[in-house]
Order: sequence, then structure tokens, then C-alpha cells
Amino acid sequence: MNDDWVVSFTFNVDPSMETMDRWETQLEGLDGSVARIPGRGVDVTTYTPGGMSVIEAAEKMANEVMHIVHAEPVGMQVMREAEWRRRADEPTLPELMSATEIAEELGISRQRVHQLRRTAMFPAPLADLRGGAVWDAAAVRKFSRDWKRQPGRPAGDFYVQYQHFVEGQWQLDTTFGPTTEHRAWAFYKQAIEHPHMRYIRLMRGADEVIESHE
Repeated sequence: MNDDWVVSFTFNVDPSMETMDRWETQLEGLDGSVARIPGRGVDVTTYTPGGMSVIEAAEKMANEVMHIVHAEPVGMQVMREAEWRRRADEPTLPELMSATEIAEELGISRQRVHQLRRTAMFPAPLADLRGGAVWDAAAVRKFSRDWKRQPGRPAGDFYVQYQHFVEGQWQLDTTFGPTTEHRAWAFYKQAIEHPHMRYIRLMRGADEVIESHE
């Protein structure tokens, strides 16, 4: 029995996440998936029975997908599923990280990750998938090294790091600062009395812990 064909299209469009969700719902019968690729557009990947010729598979999927996306593709790739899986298994793809994994890597909350994402120095995601954005882990680790040295926290500036109870779970955050030592101490003293804050640390710069309270 022939392998199915995997037919992928690239579109130079910038749809909303709601539109991408709608496309995926319409593509369910084709086992289709939609992914935003920064700097390139949107990739739509579909499967079609392997009994067709490559030309038949390409034409059939082009008609189906263009009817949903309402745009002309700027690129197309057709290959047998076995070949597609072989290429996917090659150790050439970068290690990926989600926002949750980046939060764990940097020791911050997911909310803080999304704040950092808006800064120029934070790496752009490789793709915005239906389940969320994914980043190149090597780029994130490089950012982590640089950020600890140059994260907008020059020596002498003060921060308060803490965990707070949000949406039923404890989350690590560092949101107060940079500021003066006097204001940092004032916030630290308020934080240790707060019933929904714990593991509070008064810090100078990125690494020096002046005072801590659990």
C-alpha cells in the first residue's frame, strides 16, 4: 500500500489566531494543520491518499486549501509521508521551547515571558502554533546569558523577586524595579506581610541577594 502524500502550502498572509483556528477546523477532514512562520507567512500542511499521482495530489489539495484560505500560495511541497517523517526525524531541527519552558529556564512567570517578548532583545519565536508560540532553545539560552549581564538591571539598582498566588497556583515574578534601595526595602516589607506572596527576595542587580523571606 502506498504511503499517503503530505502536501504543504505557504501563504503570504497574516491571519488572526481566530482565523487560523477556523481554518484548522475546516481542514480536519484532510488532517490539516496551520502554523504561522515569522517572516514567511503561514504554512498549511495536509494529507491525501497515496494512490494518487503526485500531480493529482497537488491539484486536489491546492483546490481544497485555497477554497478555505482564499489566497494563492507562494510555495508548495509534496512528498510521501515516509519521506516527510524521515526529514522530520533528522537532527537538523532546533530544540524548541514553549513560553512555560522559557519561564522555567529563566526562573520567571509566564506573564513575565510575554512582557520580555515585547522587548527588542528577546528572540522572535520560530512559529506561532495553535497551542502557542515556540522558540529556538539555543536563542533563549543565549538571551538568558546576556540578560543576566545586561537585562536592564545595572549594578546598584534594586529589585524585589517573589512568588504570588494567581489563578490557583504559585508563580514566580520579578516586577518591582529597577528602583532605589529605599523604595525596594519599602516594597519588600509590604510583600512579606502579604498573605498571597512568598519566597520574597530583595536583590541588587541580577544576582546579589540582600535579604530574603520565605
